[in-house]
Amino acid sequence: MEPIDLVDGSLRVTLDTGVLDLTYQNVRGAAQRLPIEVDFAIISVTDRERGEHESRPTELPTIMETFVLGESLLGGAVLGSEAGAGLYEQIRAVISSGSFNPPAGDEFMHDGERRQVRDAMALSDHVREGRDVFITTDAKAFINHGRREKLEALCSTRIMTPEEFIEWCQVRAAISQLQTRPPSRQCKSGGFPTEPLIGDRP
Repeated sequence: MEPIDLVDGSLRVTLDTGVLDLTYQNVRGAAQRLPIEVDFAIISVTDRERGEHESRPTELPTIMETFVLGESLLGGAVLGSEAGAGLYEQIRAVISSGSFNPPAGDEFMHDGERRQVRDAMALSDHVREGRDVFITTDAKAFINHGRREKLEALCSTRIMTPEEFIEWCQVRAAISQLQTRPPSRQCKSGGFPTEPLIGDRP
């Protein structure tokens, strides 16, 4: 498992739609074992994707999405930059394998295309905010067929499933415990007791 670069001793984590259920409690519980502050948030488009009748953890802050014509609501988005728009288009191309091409503009998208737009919005706004880890259960959009590698290289971020993030937290917590443990006493034989080192797996 590749290490995650920590900036200022904190970790900024964005949660995708499928993580906002009981999975979130497991992810949050694992993060609480870390010796650093972990900031969880969602993008506003995620609320819309879940639907107004689906609940989510109320303590999660919402980051306002970048305006996308045909998808964003007036007053519910911020204006983006030219660079941000370009990144969004590149992300959407990776997610759709280059097949996204609504016949008459984004306002005429079918359901599958609209999901791809919302996926691209969530990840591009995660990058816009300089966040570190994007946690998702949507392997089809973000992980399968080499998409994760392409998107991570494009966005300079980490994309993980909930299970991968939980495992990473467990490993990091174990490393922290070893680093803060006082030195072992010398054995009577003159040697020192050995303990296995736990680190990020390759």
